Amino acid sequence: MKFRIMVDGAGSRGDVIARERIDPAMSSSVSADVVTVYMALDGGLHHSRCSQRLALHGQRAGQELELDFYCLTCAERVTIAFRVLSRIPVADD
Repeated sequence: MKFRIMVDGAGSRGDVIARERIDPAMSSSVSADVVTVYMALDGGLHHSRCSQRLALHGQRAGQELELDFYCLTCAERVTIAFRVLSRIPVADD
């Protein structure tokens, strides 16, 4: 059984204020919308924050798990798991 412990940093000792049980079975079935990137009409992935095209930086976790992109405008790395590529929204205009 895993727990997430929330600590109150205001005290000098960092007192534990709550403990929440993490259920790994529940988190694997949750399907969330992709909001970090979108597919533009030109076929490229664009950063939702600034609407600029992302540059492919490489792959992580072997050949099949994640793609790393980089936003030159925001100077931010964006990691996308291969399993969510089909859920990336497409721009409509």
